[in-house]
Amino acid sequence: MSEFDRVLLVLRDHGIEPPLHMKMVVNSIVDDFRERSTEFKNSHRITGIIDELSDVAMAATKLGLLLKNIHRQTFDAMGGDWKHPGQLSPTELERIIDQSVLAGLSPDNEDRESVGLIKNIDDLANLAASSRKALEAAWKFRREDGKLDVGGQDTIFSRVEPHPKLMFARDCHYVLVEDLNVKVTGTPGGLFYDFVAAVYEYATGHDSEGKGAGLERYVKKVIKENR
Repeated sequence: MSEFDRVLLVLRDHGIEPPLHMKMVVNSIVDDFRERSTEFKNSHRITGIIDELSDVAMAATKLGLLLKNIHRQTFDAMGGDWKHPGQLSPTELERIIDQSVLAGLSPDNEDRESVGLIKNIDDLANLAASSRKALEAAWKFRREDGKLDVGGQDTIFSRVEPHPKLMFARDCHYVLVEDLNVKVTGTPGGLFYDFVAAVYEYATGHDSEGKGAGLERYVKKVIKENR
């Protein structure tokens, strides 16, 4: 018996004859659940993003300082036996680094911090630093306790969207009530839980009672929402 056949069996065991389009409906629930679950799994932690922005700002700042302090001996250190830029022909120099970039980095260029590569890197450092501060401030404002990432578990998805399993249970409830005209009442046992469990096993290939599934609490939430 296939996992989808188990879904049909649950309905028939509860006296419901599945309509011909049942597999299409269930597949839609499954696709949405898998997409939400992937987004949930791949969602970044808020503190992780803030740390990454800090790293970008620091790296860009260091690179900017390095380029401002670069001098001709750097080419010797990089290549060992390289000639100084002034000793290279224009053709040879262009093979190493574009002349316009060298000119833009030169300490003799009075505009090197207002246009060109150094300005772009400085802008990147400033943007990363300001974005980090803005994100940190906004996220603290969103939480009543003012904390960013309690226990290292909060992700952007978890803070702005319901858990994928809750949305999954809501979708299953909608199908039973709106599509099959079933009245879902009472405790989490019975048709509703059995249906959610069967569709979950079809969607994941995992036991609905297995460790970490926790479907019952989402079923309870949906029942409570619809009382």
